[in-house]
Amino acid sequence: MTSLIAELRPLLQQAETQGISLPPSAEAYLATGSSGAPTAVFTRNLSFGMTGGDVQELQQFLIGENTGPAAQKLKAHGTTWNFATLTLNALVEFQKKAGINPASGFFGPITRAYVNAL
Repeated sequence: MTSLIAELRPLLQQAETQGISLPPSAEAYLATGSSGAPTAVFTRNLSFGMTGGDVQELQQFLIGENTGPAAQKLKAHGTTWNFATLTLNALVEFQKKAGINPASGFFGPITRAYVNAL
C-alpha cells in the first residue's frame, strides 16, 4: 500500500497544482504524518453502500482501533473500497466505545470530527 501511495502522490499533487479538483479520497492520500505514512483526514460523510479510497481509510482506522469482534472480522476479511456490513458493524462498535450517540454506523459530522481530532 505504501508503494502505491508513493507512486500516486506525485500525480495527485500535479493534478492539484494544475487546478484540478481532487475527490476527498485523493486528498486523504496526500495528507502525511511525520513518518511519511498516510494520515487520512475525512472530509465527507460515509454510509452503507458507498465506495472510495476514504472508505478503505476508514476500514484501516477501524481495524487499527481494534474495538472488538466486529473490528476483528473486518481485519480478517481485509479492507476494500466498499462500505458494507463488516464496515457498518465495526463502525457501530467503535461509536459505542467512543460514546458517540447514536451509534448508528453512519460516519457523519460527529464521528468524522471525533476521528479527525485523534
